[in-house]
Amino acid sequence: MSSPLLRAEVDAIIAKLKPEDIVARECKHATYSTHREGAQHDHLVVKEYLITKDGQRLPRIRNVMDYQRPYWVEKPHSRDYPEKIQFRHMKHLDRFKSTQIKLRQDICFRLGSGNPTNTLRQLARAGKGGGQYLYGLDPGPEVFMKYSYMAKWPDAFAPNKVTVVDCETDVFAAGDQPSKQPPILWSLVSDDEIVLYVDRQWCIEIPNFAEQVYKEYYAIIDQWLEMAKNKLRDKRKGTYPKFLDQARELPLRIEMIDGDFGITQAMVNRLHDTQPDIVTGWNVFFDAQVMVNTCQRHDRDPADILSDPRVPYEFRGVYLKEGRDRKVTDNGREQRLDPQERWNVILNTASWRMQDAMQCYWQLRKAKGKEGSYSLDAVLGRQLGLSKLKYDVEDSSVPGGTLHWHMDMQRNYKVRYGVYNIIDSLAVWVLDKKNNDLSSQISSLAGACDYSRFNSQPTINSIDKLFSVMKKRGQVICSTSDEMRSELDELILGKENWIVTFPSHNVTDTGLFLFEDMPDVQSSIHMFNADADVETTYPTAGIIQNVGKETTLFEPCRIEGIGPETQRLVSINVTGGRVNAIEIMQQACKMPGLDQWLELAKREMA
Repeated sequence: MSSPLLRAEVDAIIAKLKPEDIVARECKHATYSTHREGAQHDHLVVKEYLITKDGQRLPRIRNVMDYQRPYWVEKPHSRDYPEKIQFRHMKHLDRFKSTQIKLRQDICFRLGSGNPTNTLRQLARAGKGGGQYLYGLDPGPEVFMKYSYMAKWPDAFAPNKVTVVDCETDVFAAGDQPSKQPPILWSLVSDDEIVLYVDRQWCIEIPNFAEQVYKEYYAIIDQWLEMAKNKLRDKRKGTYPKFLDQARELPLRIEMIDGDFGITQAMVNRLHDTQPDIVTGWNVFFDAQVMVNTCQRHDRDPADILSDPRVPYEFRGVYLKEGRDRKVTDNGREQRLDPQERWNVILNTASWRMQDAMQCYWQLRKAKGKEGSYSLDAVLGRQLGLSKLKYDVEDSSVPGGTLHWHMDMQRNYKVRYGVYNIIDSLAVWVLDKKNNDLSSQISSLAGACDYSRFNSQPTINSIDKLFSVMKKRGQVICSTSDEMRSELDELILGKENWIVTFPSHNVTDTGLFLFEDMPDVQSSIHMFNADADVETTYPTAGIIQNVGKETTLFEPCRIEGIGPETQRLVSINVTGGRVNAIEIMQQACKMPGLDQWLELAKREMA
């Protein structure tokens, strides 16, 4: 297996290319940053691939300063509507461009009103400030940049290069949080190599530590992979996925370096040199915190260490935001979110973006509901028939993976602990090879949307609508404000008490014939029944559809002679069409019941 092409080598090849040698480009992601010292300038780091005539895909970054993103404003002569219109044709709009950092000032200037210190969503409020006249404001500059590539070179997409990292920290070190403990091991697994970075001082008493790790790794790797081969083997053909053999053939390299900062910097520099598209791990937010804390502990700016060396100093940055651990439902209840249900955001101005494999795994499958534990060990078992390495320690009563187990392993089994760290990263790499979550699915589903917003389906849909409706209909979508409901919305039916039981007499009788001694008798036992009770679906869908009032001429808030319960029932039943026509007519239009019709018919026919 050949060594990966490093950054300097790629840059040298690109420098010799002529413009006619490049046939297409792909943007993997763009990262936005502002000036370190507060100057009114901003910057995009664009990870792109240059695709040449001879089929090469050459990765590099583009530094774009003061990128002008577009937005649209209603023409002055037609600013005469009080509420938002969902889509507006471009002939009614003026198109303006501005840097993101000066966007609020530019909006206030174009509208002739508003406070530039307000947020964009506050400026987009409908009312006297004129926020209803703003369109296409929601996407950031990184979205417009990525879409410009997709529109010009729609067939340039190729799977992402994914690298997995994992660290083990010194559990004996002082610190109130594990992420603040110094790392002693970093493992890195890519399509080209496995690297273990070891703090030499941690295992200084083992003179041949690297040789022993090699020996232990190659002693267990075949047996470990065999479990996955048995799970994934095609019983008819007897074959298994090729990536399992690829995992076995990845060359292992061990680097012994002094100090926790030394191994962290070496690992990060390898990422800068190999330029993967996505760096991941199971709960990789923890690993990102360890990187940042290690830099700060040694008085080094994380922005300089985690940023690509080609990014200008004044625009380097690192941003970590932990996903919320609870949410409030529409009825006011607070609901705790499990770790996989959160969406942590990690931004750094580099050729690679960090995305959590665990949270991505959940986001791509949450529509099917929870499937059990989301620990790496549990998911590996379900998906691959694998498990994390479970080395026994002296105290056999200590469960694997617990703090006491890590303490025992770090004290007495350092060689095996190094192999354990390698397998943790290799397991996530194999899992992504099977499911392609990060190598392709996240990019295909996100489209032009930035990965940081991937957990919000409404955001992805609105961005898709922005570009598709612009292209197909020449219209632009309205901008979201922090107050999308108007005063009149308070008069209509709320989102509570929308649980309705439908009558059963319209259900097709598909009961099974189950009685041997009465073969002609049909039971009330049915197969393949289905039901969907989605919280607040019906009223929420109505509110979303009517937010711009574009499709609404009249919206009744009350119907004389009909209570709110009946109004809700009819609102749902009307989607049933002619199947529920009788109920709708009886409840809403006071049509006589079927027994009354029968009596009338008897009188007429008598």
